[in-house]
Amino acid sequence: MKILHLAHQYPPEFTGGTEFYTQQLCQQLRLLGHETAVFYRRPGQGLAERVDPDGTRVWGAGAGPMTPLRRFRATFGQKSLLADWQGALAAYQPDLIHVQHLMGLPAELLAASSVPYLITFHDYWWVCANAQLLTNYDQTICAGPDHFINCGRCALARGGAGALQLGAPLMAPLLARRNRTLATILQNAAARIAPTEFVRGRYQALGVTAPIELIRHGIDYPRDLPAARRQPGPLQLVYLGSIAPQKGLHVAIAAVNELPPDAVRFTLYGGLTDFPDYVAELRRLARHPGIEFAGRLTRQQVWERLPQADAALLPTQWFEASPLTIDEMFVAGLPVIGSHIGALPDKIVPEVDGLLVAPADVAAWVAALRRLLDEPELLPRLRAGIRPVRHIDDHVQEIVALYEKVLAGGQ
Repeated sequence: MKILHLAHQYPPEFTGGTEFYTQQLCQQLRLLGHETAVFYRRPGQGLAERVDPDGTRVWGAGAGPMTPLRRFRATFGQKSLLADWQGALAAYQPDLIHVQHLMGLPAELLAASSVPYLITFHDYWWVCANAQLLTNYDQTICAGPDHFINCGRCALARGGAGALQLGAPLMAPLLARRNRTLATILQNAAARIAPTEFVRGRYQALGVTAPIELIRHGIDYPRDLPAARRQPGPLQLVYLGSIAPQKGLHVAIAAVNELPPDAVRFTLYGGLTDFPDYVAELRRLARHPGIEFAGRLTRQQVWERLPQADAALLPTQWFEASPLTIDEMFVAGLPVIGSHIGALPDKIVPEVDGLLVAPADVAAWVAALRRLLDEPELLPRLRAGIRPVRHIDDHVQEIVALYEKVLAGGQ
């Protein structure tokens, strides 16, 4: 099969979870003998074409600065992106289009294509312009569109006009039009994929009536990962992922601040330049001498560093769809202390392979971390409860089966 993946972003410019998943899926599909290509929106101007080392053909379409406003407006059309897309389609002639994300890209890319397409839900962008069901004006879980007035409030805050909240009703028709446009794209897809029951349930609760397939993610990890090399000494806690406000790291740092100085080390692995204001805020907040901002890790370093830790923290504040970092931690033998929110309860079994804590409750996080110090049997018990992690090979088998079903005419 010839599969063209459509994404909002892709390496090397972008290295988030959706981008990493798309890249890994392409690599695994090629190992099975399929042809793969990617079309994404890149920074700058003009169309750049390349072939990656894994053999994937990549088109990066530049259409100017990617500000929040330009991303939003692009949904309703952008001639240069449409022309670049049509050129890529003509050159590649795919059998199937797999939509990983459409943010910042025109909806008409799919409306104008006769090639069957399917969509994976990596977040909630198809029903929420903010993508996370997290408000821009106070960083809390959205209570719902409220006739798209809440959507208008979010849009104004995202555009730097948060003080103009009385203008939210004027924005509502535009946000409603956006969702109607995307609802048509969703309805016409040959298949829709959710990685967890939580994500499927959220989309259904927000009005998506078309069937949604459940295909759980898998990750590519070493089959022969060395045994954990934990050393005697302070409790070693780690975080791996984006250093971004919605990840709730201010809560974890505030909790670690309350622990004895010599008892704990907390290392944060993640990019320090994507949200510089937030990183600066975290550095000011960090009073504990054991807190370290260690920057990004390569894939090899992930498997070298994680087994040296005792437990992982995931204090997220939003409805995470299916955080792959939990799987990585489990592969490394680390119990996960995570927020009781979103899809985390789908992946963490409390008191079995981790703990679930109220998302923004610093006192609850302090209590959970103190348990790791005060109950010597807790960490060994949680480590013993970690179940085998689904490998990406198993995930790809299900994806390929769905591709074949779509091409055979089944939906």
